[in-house]
Amino acid sequence: MAFTAFNEAYGCRQAYPPPPQGFRHTHTSLLIEAGAGVTEIQERIGHSDINTTKTFTLK
Repeated sequence: MAFTAFNEAYGCRQAYPPPPQGFRHTHTSLLIEAGAGVTEIQERIGHSDINTTKTFTLK
C-alpha cells in the first residue's frame, strides 16, 4: 500500500519498489551537484575509507 502511494505521489510507473541503493546514488549525485566536498560526502554515505568515496565521486 505504501509503495502505491509513493508511486502516485511521484508519478512512478515501476511495478516494483526501487532498490535502496538507488536512493543512495541519487543522494550522492545531488550532493555532488550542490558542490559538497569529498569528506562531507564520505561522512553522509558512510564510507570508512576516503579512497572509496573518491573512486565513485571523482569521475
